[in-house]
Amino acid sequence: MEQLEMERFEDLLVEAFEKDNQAVLMLVYTSAGTREWVFYTKDVDEFSKRLNSIPQEQQKYPIEIFSDTDIGWELYIQERQSLLGESDSD
Repeated sequence: MEQLEMERFEDLLVEAFEKDNQAVLMLVYTSAGTREWVFYTKDVDEFSKRLNSIPQEQQKYPIEIFSDTDIGWELYIQERQSLLGESDSD
């Protein structure tokens, strides 16, 4: 997937999920021509339904979905601390 396609698709993702707070885009990793979007969602099944209903380009995007539970928003906290140069003891 090219950079511009990834950006357009990301806009579609945000529009589909954040309009009613079904999910919030928490983090984006981009590396070697791939992009990983990390969302926090209320309902994984609803997230999957909406994802499958998002229009794609003529060639389908190679999408993989993984889900995990992060009740304490630990990934968010870890990434925020990393970005701000903080440690757990700060």
